[in-house]
Formats: sequence, C-alpha cells, structure tokens
Amino acid sequence: MRRRSRTAPSAEVIAGTRNLIAMRTSQYTEGGLRVDFDLLDEGEQVELVRLAAEANEDGWNPARLGKRARRLEALIEKGAQAPDVFENARAAEEIRALTAEAHRAAVRRPIRRGDEERGLLAEIAEHLARGWLDADHSGLLLLVLAAIQTGHGFAPRSRVEATVDGAVYVIDAGYGLAGDRDPEGRLAGWRALLDHLEVNQWLAVSKLGPQWSIGLGSRTVRALQQGKTKAKAA
Repeated sequence: MRRRSRTAPSAEVIAGTRNLIAMRTSQYTEGGLRVDFDLLDEGEQVELVRLAAEANEDGWNPARLGKRARRLEALIEKGAQAPDVFENARAAEEIRALTAEAHRAAVRRPIRRGDEERGLLAEIAEHLARGWLDADHSGLLLLVLAAIQTGHGFAPRSRVEATVDGAVYVIDAGYGLAGDRDPEGRLAGWRALLDHLEVNQWLAVSKLGPQWSIGLGSRTVRALQQGKTKAKAA
C-alpha cells in the first residue's frame, strides 16, 4: 500500500475532487470521468486537487486556468485512463459546427435585401396599421422569417430544410418555435398565432405528427414579388 505523506490530499479531499470531476465531465461519458487517484503520484494528486478547485471557482470554467487548463485535462485523462478525451471532444464539436454552418449556407435565402425586403416590410406595416396584425402576430412571423432566412433554428429539435418549394422551418411542436428565446413566455399562445398567420396566408404549415414544417405563405411570397416589381417600374 502506498505510504502517504503529510502533504498528500486527505481521503475526504480526494473523494470530493473525484466527485466534482465526475459531475463536471458528464458530457464526455455517462456518469462523468472517474479519476483513480492511485494512478497519480503524490505530486500529481496535489496538483489535480488544486487545479480542479481553481477551475470550479464561480462554476466550472477550466479556461480561467489559462495554459494550465491543458495540465488539468492531462491529469484527469491519466487518472481516468481516458487518453485524448478532451481533444477528441473539441474536434467533434468543431466538426458539428462546420457541418451546421455548411447546412445553413446551403439553404436558399428566400428574401433578398433591398426591394423584396422593403416590399414585405411595407405589407406587414400596412396590416399592423389597419389592425389586421398585432405585435404578437408580427413578432412570431418575423421569428419564422428570421429562421428561414438565416438557416438557424431557435428552438430545441428545430432546423431549416431546403425543399422544392423553398426553405421551411421544421420544428418539434412539443418544444415550440422559440425555445429559450422566449424566457417570459410571451409566445405561449404560439399555436393560435400560427393558425392566424396560416389562415391569412402569411405562412404555410404542414403538420406530420409532432413535426411541423413552416414555409412562406402566398401573401408573403406575393409581397416579396410586388416589392421587386414596384422597384423595376419606378
């Protein structure tokens, strides 16, 4: 059995550090990375306890350690017998980000800046002025248009897909349209708002179980085309 010196971390400190690391690394493996301190020498144990405590100040943020963050990772990997787990995770995240960006870039943008954009905004403004749309309706409409235009979904399990009829915002109806972009629940009645926009042909909605596809309605398409036509005639 390894003889412990007076400077070695106590069993309680080791147990606390092991549990902290497991909790903070749960995204890498189920139950987190479990460090076996017996795989580290005494100096490494002391260093790991100190670095983990510093990283955990004000929440787990290894970046606060600067260059020492890689040392923390190396000690965790050694004790957990999980070589390169952090580097592999970063590489996988980079690949996911690049794939998502490539997908967004591939989706055709339905609204061209300039005349089409002005024509659509003019149509929305007229309907607001006449009381045919209110702030909630126009807010939800603009949220959907922003998703389709940028290729970025705003709710969990949402995405923008290209179809033969143009881009559509695909959502899981159980999660709604806005996700954490609506923290105060102002769009709690989004289903009724969406129905209104569909009936008035601002948006076109296709429902297949919980998966709903939302595209541009005929009124929106017409407003875009009229903006371009008026600009040519001017």
